[in-house]
Amino acid sequence: ILRKGETRELRVVKRENLSGHDLSKQNIGAANLRGALMVRTNLRDASLEGADLRSAKLVSSNLRGARFVNADMRDANLSRSDMTDAVFSYADLSGVNFRGAKFRGAEFRSADLHNANLKGMDLRGAWFNETNLRGADMMSADLQGTSLINANISYASLRNANLRRSALRGAD
Repeated sequence: ILRKGETRELRVVKRENLSGHDLSKQNIGAANLRGALMVRTNLRDASLEGADLRSAKLVSSNLRGARFVNADMRDANLSRSDMTDAVFSYADLSGVNFRGAKFRGAEFRSADLHNANLKGMDLRGAWFNETNLRGADMMSADLQGTSLINANISYASLRNANLRRSALRGAD
C-alpha cells in the first residue's frame, strides 16, 4: 500500500481493500484493481492510466482531476464520488453506476459509456466527443455547455435533459 508522499507505481492489488486511503497524486499506473473496495478513498490528481478497475467499488471517493485514460472500469460502482475535472478518455465505463456522482468539467473523449446511468447528473461542461453513449440514461441530466461532437447517442434517453449551449455536431 502506498503511503502519503510515496510515488512508486502500484501494480497488483486485486480485490484489495483500499477504503479510506489517501492515494492523491500517486502514479498507480496499470494496476490490477479488479473488484477492489475503495470507499471514501482519496485519489485526487492520481494517475490510473490503463488500470483494471472492473467491478471496483469507488463509492463516495475523491477522484477530482484523476486520470483514468484507457482504464477498464466496466461494471464499477462510482456512486456519490466527485469526479470533477477527471479524465476518462478511451476508458471503458459500460455498465458503471454513477448515481449521485459529480462530473462537472470531466473529459470522456472516445470513452465507452453505453448503457451508463447518468440520470439527473450534473455534467455541465463535460467533454463527450466521439464517446459511445448508446442506450445511456441521461434523463433530466444537466448537460449545459457539454460537448457531444460525433458522439453516439442512439437509443440514449435525453428526456428533460438541459442541452443549452451544448455542441451536438455529428452526434447521432
